[in-house]
Amino acid sequence: MFGAILSAGYIETYAIGTITTAGSLGILISPSIGMIIYRAKHWKTFYCKNFTWGINRKYAYACCIYWGKRLGVKPIKPASWKERWEKFKEAFWALMTIVIIIGGIYGGIFTPTEVAAVSAIWAFLYLFSFIKI
Repeated sequence: MFGAILSAGYIETYAIGTITTAGSLGILISPSIGMIIYRAKHWKTFYCKNFTWGINRKYAYACCIYWGKRLGVKPIKPASWKERWEKFKEAFWALMTIVIIIGGIYGGIFTPTEVAAVSAIWAFLYLFSFIKI
């Protein structure tokens, strides 16, 4: 993402800041699964407090938009469906890792410990399929 953000016209420090703070957004944007699970476990916590955390992250996102417009950054042109399909085909075998993990656990084929080993082996084989000897 760093290269894409720089090519869009953002300054380097802004790009680094955006990337490093983006990881926490997914779990906190209301109502995310993380907030729902936290709420279920800690039900005595004041309900609005959970959503305040999400709103603070949305505020950070709004600041990113504001500074992007202020710096004059132009939006990136969305990829065409043909480009998306080509990228999906490139990523297909890597995405199969998700199918192995979720399908293996929910299908009753593997325990979580076994699926960790199987997915590690899968990733190892996938990685070495790119090495030309």
